[in-house]
Amino acid sequence: MRSALSFLLVALALYGILLAVLYIWQRTLLYPASSFRTTAAQAGLRGFQDVTLATEDGERIVGWYKEPASPAGPSYSISTAMAAACGTGAFARGS
Repeated sequence: MRSALSFLLVALALYGILLAVLYIWQRTLLYPASSFRTTAAQAGLRGFQDVTLATEDGERIVGWYKEPASPAGPSYSISTAMAAACGTGAFARGS
């Protein structure tokens, strides 16, 4: 009984240390910083262009953009499609 209790206490102590390390390093583990950027051409994407958006707080958002195939654009927005999938909005009313 005594050895089982000792084992349990050691296991709990090691688990607590592991949780503390993960808590302290969580930013590093979840959001690894990297200065490497792949351009659309490097990724093999034809027709895409590299875009950089500057935010008000000084951050930069880097991405790719491609013009829509049709000049009119999509016939409905994503929010309309989501409303249809969820059974809300105009689709649910039948109008």
